[in-house]
Amino acid sequence: MTVLGVLVMFKPLEGILSLATVATALIGAYGVMRLMTGYRMRETPIVWPMLISAALSVFWAGYIVAQVCEVAPHLLGILSGMELLFNEAGLIAMLIFLPTAGPAFKCKLEQSFRK
Repeated sequence: MTVLGVLVMFKPLEGILSLATVATALIGAYGVMRLMTGYRMRETPIVWPMLISAALSVFWAGYIVAQVCEVAPHLLGILSGMELLFNEAGLIAMLIFLPTAGPAFKCKLEQSFRK
């Protein structure tokens, strides 16, 4: 971490670009993981909020990759905040649905993750 701090302090542009690269990789990986989870939950009513938030995460990662030089210095914080909002929207939708689903949904969900 000290090396990264020194890099950002003495070479701020390279530090911002490396931070954008790491953030893009995390946003994209998390979006792909949620797409796979949404696919496994395709027989449940929660699938659409999960897939939409995951697709938007992958879209944001692609946007950062396509516009890394313009996005990194100015919009990285905004895009990261939007990513967090999409993640939380998917989780909130799941939390609203799960208590009303009943034990049948819980058994089906557990079976789908054991495959």
